[in-house]
Amino acid sequence: MSGGVASEGGYTVPSEISGKYIDALKAKSTFLRGLPEGSVIPFTSATFSVPQLISSTGADYVAEGQTIPEGQMVWGEVKFTAKKIGEVQWASTEVLEDSAVDQRRVIADNLLRDASLKFDADAFIGSGANPIKGVISQGVSTTLGAGNVTVTYDDLADAVARVEATNGTPSVVWASVDMAASLRKEKATGSGVYQGGSPTDAPASTAWGLPILPSAFLPAKTVIVADASRIVVGVRRNATVRISEDARFDKDQVGFKLTMRMAGVSVAEASSVQVVKAASS
Repeated sequence: MSGGVASEGGYTVPSEISGKYIDALKAKSTFLRGLPEGSVIPFTSATFSVPQLISSTGADYVAEGQTIPEGQMVWGEVKFTAKKIGEVQWASTEVLEDSAVDQRRVIADNLLRDASLKFDADAFIGSGANPIKGVISQGVSTTLGAGNVTVTYDDLADAVARVEATNGTPSVVWASVDMAASLRKEKATGSGVYQGGSPTDAPASTAWGLPILPSAFLPAKTVIVADASRIVVGVRRNATVRISEDARFDKDQVGFKLTMRMAGVSVAEASSVQVVKAASS
């Protein structure tokens, strides 16, 4: 970063307030915004283990005086290794001294935004080859029949029912940008009335009471309906900003570093994440 380049310059928040960044990260991450507080779990070791109830059986009717049957619970676990996301920015002391705008917040937000976008990409579409496995590869996918080139509110209702069929409680809808726009424009057949309400009142931001959160990281023509309480993310280190006055002492530059360590995106059961894909034509 140099003061002589218009697109560069600035300085960021001091490290004393960096502990607040997990809340800011959630605000900037579309994926994390869809999760309840209990689904984002801090942990203190190199690996993150999520206990998983595989099955539970044994309940039955019991006649008076008869032996109550013994149940059986089978447990497993999913383990994740903490993965670091980081970025460094450099700024000359001149630009820090002479900037006419408050670059402190600008650079802090930019570092945080970059980190949240990197995490969101894998949290949605990460495969086995990515550091973080995404929810699409762990959920149940349904592709609509030929001619159904958009996902409709009726399709969301069907996905809600599929989650409920396994005793899940749907809580969030994540939508690709094109499908979020399509839902906003959907009209009741023959009436011309927008299903999501009049655009002069408010944009369509819910479906069946669930928040609709658009994300550019979802593939086109894709919508996810999920019970977010069944999704778990581990946080080994909150997003943290550090400042170094000495790293480039000879060049009179100050370094700003953001790092965080995340582990896993674990889906308890595939049926809790219903991925709906519109037909290509």
